[in-house]
Amino acid sequence: MLVTEKMKFDYDDIVKALNAESVAALCPPGFAGVSTDSRTIKSGELFFAIVGENFDGHEFIDAAITNGAEGVVVSNDYNTSDAAVFKVSDTTRALGDLASYVRDQHDIKCAAITGSNGKTTTKELFWACMNVRFNTFKTLGNFNNLYGLPLSIFELDKSHEAAVFEIGMNTFGEIDRLAEICKPQVGVFTNVGAVHLEHLGSIEAVAKAKFELINRLPQSGVAVLNADDPILAGWIGKLNQRVITYGINSDADYNVESYAFKGDGVSEFVLNGIKYKINFYGKHNIYNAACAIAGASAFGIKAEELPGSLASVKPYNLRSEIVNINDITLINDCYNANPVSMRAAIDTLSEYPVNGRRVAVLGDMLELGKDEIKYHEGIGEYLSRKRIDALFATGNLGKHFLNNFKGEFKAHYDNKDEMIPELKSYLKPGDCVLIKGSRRIALERITEQLRKGI
Repeated sequence: MLVTEKMKFDYDDIVKALNAESVAALCPPGFAGVSTDSRTIKSGELFFAIVGENFDGHEFIDAAITNGAEGVVVSNDYNTSDAAVFKVSDTTRALGDLASYVRDQHDIKCAAITGSNGKTTTKELFWACMNVRFNTFKTLGNFNNLYGLPLSIFELDKSHEAAVFEIGMNTFGEIDRLAEICKPQVGVFTNVGAVHLEHLGSIEAVAKAKFELINRLPQSGVAVLNADDPILAGWIGKLNQRVITYGINSDADYNVESYAFKGDGVSEFVLNGIKYKINFYGKHNIYNAACAIAGASAFGIKAEELPGSLASVKPYNLRSEIVNINDITLINDCYNANPVSMRAAIDTLSEYPVNGRRVAVLGDMLELGKDEIKYHEGIGEYLSRKRIDALFATGNLGKHFLNNFKGEFKAHYDNKDEMIPELKSYLKPGDCVLIKGSRRIALERITEQLRKGI
């Protein structure tokens, strides 16, 4: 395959990589890139007609060609004289096959990060660590699924010496497939918790799905494990690959000896005798940083090389952002939520140094299966245990947060627009507010409205 500073996909290599049937007479020499979106496709790119639960990319092939696609990958019959057509049995698998083919063209050091929480933040910190020594590529945003990971891989170029990929899952087989595509030598695990139970049923099943990454590592590979996580700690001593551990409460290879939180959203910690500062607040983010340091060591990078790089990383979009508005502190952590990450965020709220009240603005935690109400009630109890003063809740499941909450104020709102004026009226200078919920609840709208003035 021709690999240039901007990847070009040759026609013959597309046929080979996808094991595709070419069903159109038009045979351009190559394609400038790959797209799965007919609205943003660029001239000369190859369009994959992805079929999902709620969409069918075949409906947008004509639009893709009109917008400049020179080729299309389809699983249904399609004829045109305006673009090359490659027919495959499954367009999503074909997208991964092409990404795997591209990955094979790059002799790079590669790590894959998975876990129930903290993947994206850990990826950003890990990338900063790797960049000390190598020109390192990282997953675009949180492109960590069967569509996003391939699109990230297509951005690799000859200058890259290493890559850090984030991989996620909703059910069995996805981690296995993603690792098959990106071919890591190092597998990094943040934690295992109650996520995607709607599909997997139990935490044990979540662990089994995450273990698929171990099965894809070579014998010469390395597994980086959180020694404080009960499930991951149980893997230590049982894997064929070399294991590097990190933790706070355990005797780990990379052990956090002490930590402290500052009022400006900064956390400081000492790990193996070396002092670090990160622009992320909370114990869970210290775990993420320790994970990044341990992971980088698998590639020969020494811990003493990393304080400056870690201190340069800023919070990623909607994750652990600290925002100050008229002497009111917002902990903007509303990208996603599950019971483990929700408790970690509440810990941050309870520990943050403020003069006023501690207020939780929470939305539904989704995909928790048959015990979803119990998990929401448990968070209400946890809020009380951590002495949170007020609770503003929204969403169909959010009302169950209130059941066990005993703070000075609690209220549930059917929608965010009803909540916003009452929240603004309630808040006073000196208060600290946590905003957190699952992605589909879109609580960033509340943050946006508060930014406009309280």
